Amino acid sequence: LKDIFNRFMSYADNNELQLLKVLAFSKKFNLELFEEIIKEFNIPVSILMFDDLISNSYITQIDDEYFSLHNLMKTSIKDSVQDILKRKIKKLKGKE
Repeated sequence: LKDIFNRFMSYADNNELQLLKVLAFSKKFNLELFEEIIKEFNIPVSILMFDDLISNSYITQIDDEYFSLHNLMKTSIKDSVQDILKRKIKKLKGKE
């Protein structure tokens, strides 16, 4: 599993990786949270990327509005994130 995750990380776009690192700490997300994340963390992606993101196999649709990363992907990403970023993400989650 770790080899598969590392291979994914090596081929994924850097901006997408930045976004996934933040989304991994969310129980669920929608377009509004996606927009807030790209602004708060200065991730240079278009809001139009949302449709591409949610079409990936590692994204699960929860209902008409909300989505989530697959649990294995969440765990792998969380394990790869540095502590300083984890603290910043937790501060952002406190605003919700």
